Amino acid sequence: MRYVVDRAASVQLPRTTAEMSGRAIEPDEIAPGDLIFFNTTGRPHSHVGIYVGASCDS
Repeated sequence: MRYVVDRAASVQLPRTTAEMSGRAIEPDEIAPGDLIFFNTTGRPHSHVGIYVGASCDS
């Protein structure tokens, strides 16, 4: 994540997902490019992804 964000936006992120995380937002506030955090190992912020937008397929 650090490499991608640095290359795409010249933004230096912290090293760990816990350090990257900020305030929680409501689902309707999320926007493309936001970092989203997951609990995949039983601890908060164990994985991070980039929100690219919702699918409108029906």
